[in-house]
Amino acid sequence: GIEMRLTRKENEAYVLTENTDAEAVTEKLGKLEDMYDRLLAEYENTETQLQTLKEQGKAKSVTYHQQFANKLKLKELICRFEIALK
Repeated sequence: GIEMRLTRKENEAYVLTENTDAEAVTEKLGKLEDMYDRLLAEYENTETQLQTLKEQGKAKSVTYHQQFANKLKLKELICRFEIALK
């Protein structure tokens, strides 16, 4: 795989790997924050779509079930982010 780590763990603390600078860390952190924000937005959009389908009487449709599965996947990813960043 691609080497993506900018840090390593030493004695319960994180330190920068060799040849890693603050700009690289800031850029990667920004990308992670952007991804988290996109996950939250997609989750909210999926909830809105589910509510619309339910109001249209389509709660038993394939589309509803697909969107519901997508909602669960997104929630899992969001929870993993939140656990990791506590």
